[in-house]
Formats: sequence, structure tokens, C-alpha cells
Amino acid sequence: MSVVGILEWAENDERHSKKKYLEIIEAEKEDKLLRDKKATGDKQAKEIRKLVKKQQERKGKLNEKDEKLQGKGLSEDLERANELMSEANGRLAAAIKAKDF
Repeated sequence: MSVVGILEWAENDERHSKKKYLEIIEAEKEDKLLRDKKATGDKQAKEIRKLVKKQQERKGKLNEKDEKLQGKGLSEDLERANELMSEANGRLAAAIKAKDF
């Protein structure tokens, strides 16, 4: 092999090595981007799950408060109805005594 042939071979080999190196670097960059994208997606999904959980907890607390208020309102209504019935019974008893049945 002549000197020119050896130089051409070395130059081609160097180009091939650089090309191979650049391909490896590019593949590593793509892999890193995919991993970063997946990690970001996982992180966002985790944050969304946390937000959904917090929102469900808030809804649960609001439902509990609403149930307590409704229960309190119902018990107050029942108390008031009992007071009215007692008052009506008292008036009826007074009317019966006044008429002397």
C-alpha cells in the first residue's frame, strides 16, 4: 500500500470514527431527552394525582360540613315543631278547660 493510500485510509477511518462518535452522542442526547420527558411526565402525573386527592378531600370536608349543617337544621326544625306542638297542646287544654267538656 502506498503512502497516499494509507493516508486516505486513515482519513476515511478518522471520518468514520467521528461519524460514529457523533451518532453515539446524538443517541445519548435523544435518550436523555426521552428520560427527562418521562421524568417530567411522571412528575406532572404525580402532581395531578396530589391535586385530585386534595380536591377530593376538600369535597369530602365540604360534604361533611353540609351534612352537619343539614342535620343541625333538621334538628332545629324538629325542635321548633315540638315547641309549636307543645304550645298548641297547651292552648287546646286551656280551651277545653274554659268550655268545661
